Amino acid sequence: MIFESVKAHLQKFFAWASGEVDLPRRVAEAAKVWIEPQAFGPDAPGFQEDDVQVLAKVDLALQEHDGRFEIFDWKTGKAPEQAALSIRHNDLQVNIYQLWPYLQMNLPVETISSRLVYFGGAEAVEQRFELDEEAISITRGFVQDSIALAERWRRDVEEGRMTLDDLDYAQSEWTCRQCAFKKICREQLHLLN
Repeated sequence: MIFESVKAHLQKFFAWASGEVDLPRRVAEAAKVWIEPQAFGPDAPGFQEDDVQVLAKVDLALQEHDGRFEIFDWKTGKAPEQAALSIRHNDLQVNIYQLWPYLQMNLPVETISSRLVYFGGAEAVEQRFELDEEAISITRGFVQDSIALAERWRRDVEEGRMTLDDLDYAQSEWTCRQCAFKKICREQLHLLN
């Protein structure tokens, strides 16, 4: 069953990649290509916000010779329904990714875009995102709020106002993948081993 699922996802990926997006040609002809680049460290894709390194763990990024910069993120699940006036986790993720070429490489906002592609349905579902001033403001606000909350919790633990035992641990490791407090959890788990 797993092999059949992987086969179906790959077939959808290759059909999508060889279609309108013409990914093989674009990768071959791009000025610069990042394919799952190093995710951590000083050279990892990302940017600095409030003296914190924000990482952009992109699946693929292409910088074209004409200056356009496009980021691709692939998902194996089905495309979620969009509720009015809401932002989904995956939308926020690609918006953060788009801040990388804007803030770190100083590329013009109008040259940066991304595609979020879901392969979990009958066909690939693609959503496109263009970076603009509103997206920059909203996304940086989310990032700054997340950094401030993580810093507040770190201080509370360090100054004894709370302990890690005061926190509920996730029922599933999948919940942890989206959590802003991984470092604190890893330190506690390291102490238990």
